[in-house]
Amino acid sequence: GSASWTSQNGSKLGSCATPGYSGTVFEPIDAYKGDLARTYFYMTTCYMNKKLDYAEGATMINYSQSTHYSQLKSWALAMLIQWHNDDPVSPKEIDRNNYIYDIQHNRNPFIDYPELVGLIFDSDSVNYFLPTSIHAVPNEKPAIYPNPVTDQLYISNLTTPHAQITVFDLQGKIFYSQTVSGKECKIEVTLFPAGFYFIKIDHCVSKFLKTN
Repeated sequence: GSASWTSQNGSKLGSCATPGYSGTVFEPIDAYKGDLARTYFYMTTCYMNKKLDYAEGATMINYSQSTHYSQLKSWALAMLIQWHNDDPVSPKEIDRNNYIYDIQHNRNPFIDYPELVGLIFDSDSVNYFLPTSIHAVPNEKPAIYPNPVTDQLYISNLTTPHAQITVFDLQGKIFYSQTVSGKECKIEVTLFPAGFYFIKIDHCVSKFLKTN
């Protein structure tokens, strides 16, 4: 909308023109919109079942006292997905993610794997494989089952002779990494903490839910 103040780098304070919210907002310049979006995706994904102190008074987040579930409001989600798509991960953002890992030992997976935004927020399927941003997805995709899983996760239809399989959690911590020969394999997940995990098989990525 109309800006009441503009910073030295071009960021603006003013009235909101995004459908779904009216009020005073701060809009960063285009070069940092994706950075901010991926930060919000990280926070609302990793702490979706936690009570965020600011959630009840926040404009972009829904908070349900009955479920203790925090999530982005629909207008904010649509805007942040657009910001993510329009402002891809930059070398500066990758460097910051690496520096944070050196100190805190956790990463923002939406920086390491930008395609996860589409996988989590744009797909209704829990057994859906998305190609990475660099490589083409094969015609025949791997299958994982059961999903949700409690003890053993099975993978079938591996498309390469020596498939590289990596399983990591929402904070980027790796729980399994192996090169597997053959068309099928089994991963023991009994000791994995309950929650969502990503599984990367060669150049495809999907998600699964580990339950107790």
